[in-house]
Order: sequence, then C-alpha cells, then structure tokens
Amino acid sequence: MSPNKSLFIFLLSGITIGFLISLILRRATTFNHCVQLKSNYIDSQILNKSETTVKLNMHASNPIIFPMFIQTPQGSQETSGQKQLVLIGVMTATKYLHTRAVAAYRTWGHTFPGVDDSYPPQKKSFMMLKYMFDHYGDQYEWFLRSDDDLYIRGEKLVEFLRSLNSLKLYFIGQAGRGTNAEQGTLNLTHNENFCMGGPGVIFSQATMKKVIPHVFECLKNMLSSHEDVEVGRCVHRFAKISCTWAYEMQSIFYHNSSGELAFTKELKQREVHRAITLHPIKDHTHLYRLHSYFQAKEIEKLYFEIVLLQRDLYFTSLALGSNSDNGHHDLDILTKFDAYNVTGLAPSLRKYIPENIFQIEEWRYIGKSGFHSPRNNNPKQKIDVASKEGLRDVIRELMDIINGFSKVRGRVIEFKELLYGYHRVNPLYGEDFVLDLLMTYKKYRGRKMTVPVRRHAYIQRSFGPLQLRLAVQESSSSSANSKSNNLVFIVPLAGRFSTFARFLQNFRFVCEQSNLTADLNKGILNINLVVVHFGTDLEKAKFLDLVQSYRRENDSSPSESCAIKVVQVDGEFSRGIALETGISQCSEDDILFLVDVDIVFSPEAVQRILLNTVQGVQVYFPIVFSEFSNGLIQKELHEAENFEISSQTGYWREFGFGIAAFYKSDFRSVGGFDVSIRGWGKEDVALFDKFIRTNLTIFRSPDPELIHMYHAIHCDPKLSHSQYEMCLGTQASTLGSYKNLINFIFNHRNENKRLNELSTLIFRS
Repeated sequence: MSPNKSLFIFLLSGITIGFLISLILRRATTFNHCVQLKSNYIDSQILNKSETTVKLNMHASNPIIFPMFIQTPQGSQETSGQKQLVLIGVMTATKYLHTRAVAAYRTWGHTFPGVDDSYPPQKKSFMMLKYMFDHYGDQYEWFLRSDDDLYIRGEKLVEFLRSLNSLKLYFIGQAGRGTNAEQGTLNLTHNENFCMGGPGVIFSQATMKKVIPHVFECLKNMLSSHEDVEVGRCVHRFAKISCTWAYEMQSIFYHNSSGELAFTKELKQREVHRAITLHPIKDHTHLYRLHSYFQAKEIEKLYFEIVLLQRDLYFTSLALGSNSDNGHHDLDILTKFDAYNVTGLAPSLRKYIPENIFQIEEWRYIGKSGFHSPRNNNPKQKIDVASKEGLRDVIRELMDIINGFSKVRGRVIEFKELLYGYHRVNPLYGEDFVLDLLMTYKKYRGRKMTVPVRRHAYIQRSFGPLQLRLAVQESSSSSANSKSNNLVFIVPLAGRFSTFARFLQNFRFVCEQSNLTADLNKGILNINLVVVHFGTDLEKAKFLDLVQSYRRENDSSPSESCAIKVVQVDGEFSRGIALETGISQCSEDDILFLVDVDIVFSPEAVQRILLNTVQGVQVYFPIVFSEFSNGLIQKELHEAENFEISSQTGYWREFGFGIAAFYKSDFRSVGGFDVSIRGWGKEDVALFDKFIRTNLTIFRSPDPELIHMYHAIHCDPKLSHSQYEMCLGTQASTLGSYKNLINFIFNHRNENKRLNELSTLIFRS
C-alpha cells in the first residue's frame, strides 16, 4: 500500500472517530432549567425561582403564552446553532396559575404557559405549539405539549429522547382512538389515531416543520371538540404519521384512571417507577409529594453509588497492599477508614463470620402466616406493616434487576407469589434474604410462551456509610438564636406525697450538680421548679409542709437557682389545665420541662434538655424508660443510682409524649394545651400533633437518665372510651415482660384467684 493511500485512510479514520466523539459529547451534555419569557402578545416579567406570581399587561383578545423550556447551563454553549434538547409547553388556565402552575414550576419545571380560559381548548393547544415553534423551532430538537396536572421526570425524559433521532418524523405519546361511547363521533379513519393529551405529547423537530405551517388550516377544519384528537388529525394529514403504536407507551406515558384519587396513595408501584410522565395530579399539593418521593429515590441511588465507590477503594487498597516487600497484604491504610471493612466488602451472605455460638445471627422464617423466630417467646408473629413494606421493596428491586435486559432478550418475568423465605439483620453489614419466589416467564419474541417458574433468590441489602452532620449554631444577638439560661421544671400533682418527697430530693441534687457544672464552665444556669397542686384543704396543708421543709434546706444556698414556686388549684385534676397554669408563671424565653412526679432524672438528662431545645427551631420529646411492676420482677424496688435498664426490668415508652421540653414562645405559637380534655391522657398527644403541623423540628430519642418509676395505675370507667382504652393499655404494659409474666404464672400456678385477676386485666387491655 502506497504511503499516500495509507495517509488518506489514516486521515479518514481520524475524521470519522472525531465526528463520533463529537456526537457522544453532544449527547452527554447535561441539562438544567432556566426561565425566559418572551412574547409579542404580552409584556411579562422574568420569573425568579422564589416568585409565585406573574404581572401581565394583557391586550384585549390577545392570547397569553408562557414558554417553558429546558436548556444547557450558561457557559456550556458550544458553537452557534447548537440545538438544545427539548422545549416543554404547559397548558394551564388563570384559575390554576397560583396552584398547579406554581407547583409544576417549583417541582419539575420552571414556568407556566397558557393561552386563555376557553374550553374546548383546541385553539389554546394549536396556538401554543405554533408559538413554541415560531420562537424556538430552530433551537430545539424536541417539543413536548403538557398539561398542568402532569408530572414529568426530567432525567428519564432526557434519556428517552437521546435514544431517538429528531431529524425523523416522530409523534410520540399514548395512542388512543376514543372511548367506546365516542366511537364514530370523532371522525377518525381506520388508520388514524391520536396521542392522548393528558400524559403528554412529544413532537420531533421534523414533525413540527411539516405541521406548524398548516395550523390555521387545521383550526378551520376541526371535526370534534377534543384538542388532542384534532392535533393528531393535523399531524396525520400533513406529516403522514400517526401516534406511536407501542404497548410500552402505556407505561412510559402513564395515565392513572383513578381520577381525583390518582397518585394520592401508595407510590411504591412499578407503574410509577417506570413512567416518564404521570397523569393526572388534580390536587397540586400532590405534585410536591410526588417530587419529594422521586428525590428520595435519587438519594437512595447516590447512597448506593457511595457504597460502590467504597468497594472500589477497598479492593484498590488490597491491590496496593499486595505489592509490599513481605508479600502480605498491608492493610494499615484500611485501619484509617474502618467503613471500608464494612461497606467495602462485596455482597456475600458470609461477610460476617461469628467467633462463637453466641455471635451467630439467627434467621427468621417468613411464611404466609407471618414471621417465625426463636428469639421471641411466641415464635409466630404477624408481619408488621413496616416489614411488609420492606419486603415489597426488596422484591420490586429484585424484579427490576431481573427485567433489566428484558427488551433486548424479548422476554419479561413477572412476580406472582412469595412461597417462603428467611431473613436476618446484621447491625454492621445489612439485611440478608433467602426468598423462594413463584414467577411467570413470558416470551414475546420468537416462539411465544408463558410458563410458571420457581426460583431461589439470595439477596443482601448493604447498609450505607454512617452519615454525620455537625450543626454549628451561629452566634446572634436575636433571641431566636441565643440559648436561654433559665430552665423551669413544671410538675402537675394530686396527692402522691411520698413520691413528691422523693422528687424534691432528686431535684435538689440534680440542680446543685448542674449549677456546679455551669460554674466550672463559667456559665450561668438557673433551674427552678413550678408545682401545680390539686387537693383538699387537708392535702394542701400536708403538701405545703413538704415545700416549706425543702425551702428551709435550700435557704443556705447562695444561688438563686433551685427555687420552688407553688400554685394551688381547686377542682377536679386535669393535667392539661395544671401544665397551662404552671406555664403561665414563666417568661417567654424560658425553657420548659414538663415532667411527672414519678420521673427520676440526673444532671446528664438536664444537659440533654438544654442541648436538644432550640428556640424557634427544635422541641424535645424524650423517650423515657418505664419500670415494670415490682411484684412481677421478683426483686426489690430499684434505687435510681443502681437501676438496671433491660428488657426484664422495664420498657421504653415510645408512644408516650407527656415528658417534653421546649421554649414557652414555641409552646404559645402552636396554641398550647387543649384544656377541654379532662381526666387521664390525650392532652400530650394533642400537643404533639400541634407541633407536627408546624415547621419546628421534633427531636425524639431514648434517654437512659429519665426513669419512670413504677406505680399502680387506676383507670376510671367514667373516662371517655378512647382515654379508657389508652389507660388500660398503659396499665397492661407495666405488668412485665413476656418472660416475667411466664415466670409469674408458673410460680403461682396453684393460686387460681391471682391468675384469674391477671388474665382479666390482660384480656381487658
């Protein structure tokens, strides 16, 4: 071969490779959103992301058109004439500008288009398409017509459009020919269809070039009142193409036929995950819900990418260590990053190797009737809601992996039933599953077949790396950012004098120790107590004697802290009224700690109260440990300093909200207690619900230094039904653990009277 010929082939190859690379780079351009409003019909103002209104100077009889489009970021434009990917036009109406349109802008889009409020909207649809192409036709490859009740998944739309050639004629959407009742009324020929407007319609640039010049002719020759039918008729007439006949379009452009209830319930569905567009979202608030859900799924993907990167680092470190002079793996580098030894390991059911029999992680059997576990006293347990949801997530993700190449292979596998399985959790390495699945194998290419198949799946869901966020509070002179040095304990009381005497001793000790700590740290901390007492004249006198005794002992202290204030209240005891009365004695910037007389606490608990309450930002609802009945524990009453926290001595009150800490100003901002609630319970739950409805953060955490000492609970039958049921439930919870109850029944098996009383109490609860 001559040198000139070789040189020519070399240059030709280089040009070809360069052209291919340029195409790849062009397709790889990332997209984000920006806003631009231009129209010769209106004078409009540029929208910022924070704006929710648009000022318009409308001329009579002129249409209003707002173009919405996606373009490359500033600074990423290549050469002049470089086309952007897709322009999105959203049809809306004036009454939806501040609801659906704003929601679409703030979630998947950036501004909102519309023409007028007339219906049927044929003119609106045609004129919007004409405006889009007239002003941006040479700038975009694709054009999407959307409704304001549509959610568009931008990243999936971009991925889909990049796989197609916009120079070809495309009219893409969910094809339709009308309902059964509309057959014969739409004037469609046997080979005509239309793209349903609700789930969105996509036009290639080539299609728009053939259709848009004839828009006014199409408007003059409309044969129905449906704008999507007329757009489809116009495309078929002038572009000579129909809407894409493809089964998968039903899932890509997904229309939920539930109407007003669409996308208001469970979102963890295959149809939701596979869709590019989702329609209809009639309530604009559910656009935000849907957007938050997809963002959460994106965060899950990013966490998984972190795990994959740590695996790469782990094996890279092993490879580097293998080159050491002594021939052994040098794992010193891994000791600096302990996470690599956990999340960096490849998936395996043998990641964790126990060193003795006590370290063996037990498997739970998953049957159709529930979980079976040797750890529980009752081996058979119903599958709870959270476990059901987690199991559905695992199976859905597994089926997505199995069907990842279904289109290439011409087959799809559908999940039918979980026959049985095994499950275990390791706190370091994640969840392990062994599932026996019944599935259906469907082959739709070549020799078609549908057969049932049964397979075992071995799955490991690794935990992501530990995420730590250090929140540093900025110094500010405003009260919202400054920490109060006044902490007020508020205690409602009726009777219980011996318990109150113990509480006073505990309070004095904690107060003195906390003040000593504050002095050492050169700080000022004032801890005081407000007691709201209900009782008869005789009870009030006895109560005041206890208070006076405490005050005499406290007078010797030079500090103004540790003082006690008493409020006497007549009438029937109400915890809500008692706490409201006590709170009224405090200043707006005081930290309030609502506590019961049965609680034993420590200086460490006080530090956590101060740490976890932030004015205008966060309130604190600690989870306290509640002691079981001493009669069933079979041991002496614990003292606070040597109390043992275990499953045999008590339980965590996860559903108790009566112990709480917050600023008085935050308490008043939510409306305070519902003082109409009388008797036992519910006022704390009502307050917790009020805080949930605000922007305040609710911080909940078990506090081992807050102990609720056991006392007998009497449930008054005169309580309301819900309060009485709650009281009985709490009463039964304090009896003891399963093991305590079994031991009690065994040790008193000959005492029928006591067993009958215990059984009656349990079954009533």
